[in-house]
Amino acid sequence: MTRRRELNDKLRRIFYYAQVSTGGVGLEPEPTALVHVADQAVRAMRGPAAAAKVTLAVAAAGEPAEAACDLRHLGAALQELLANAVAHSPPGGRVDLTVTGDGDCAGIVIRDRGAGIAPESLARCLEPFAQGADPMTRSLEGLGLGLPLARRIVELHGGRLELSSSPGEGTTARVLLPLIVAKAAAIPSPAQACAAA
Repeated sequence: MTRRRELNDKLRRIFYYAQVSTGGVGLEPEPTALVHVADQAVRAMRGPAAAAKVTLAVAAAGEPAEAACDLRHLGAALQELLANAVAHSPPGGRVDLTVTGDGDCAGIVIRDRGAGIAPESLARCLEPFAQGADPMTRSLEGLGLGLPLARRIVELHGGRLELSSSPGEGTTARVLLPLIVAKAAAIPSPAQACAAA
């Protein structure tokens, strides 16, 4: 990627984050099987993952999960989470994406087996332009917008993004969204968001 393309990509992502953060993005949610959203996001990330020599794996667990999604924007959030997981995985590593349906929430879990994040740095990862690694020692380049962007998009869908990690054991990102139990059910509003555990 040329410098001009890199700059354009960074500017595009900053503009998109600003739109999402200020309510400038209007969602068009439809009942959608989350495995479909997950498959699309994984397909979009196959090339970057292959270049990094990281394997992407998709699985489904529990009941089929369907949620009210804007396919484009939720897909963008998952791509950000996958890109983050790939970037923090060693060559030859693996990133697992699992779609779940449990209780009132549908979930998408993305797990890497990279270096992990210290507990005191986890909250900072969700702040814009911040990164989990020590800025004096990190070798990864990025804007620090991926996780905050994903979090905001998930919140606009009435859901929440949870992170868990331990140094040396990798990081797990959990996207939890209101579950549509039946196709005839009304699309949940943000007020019907998944309650925090």
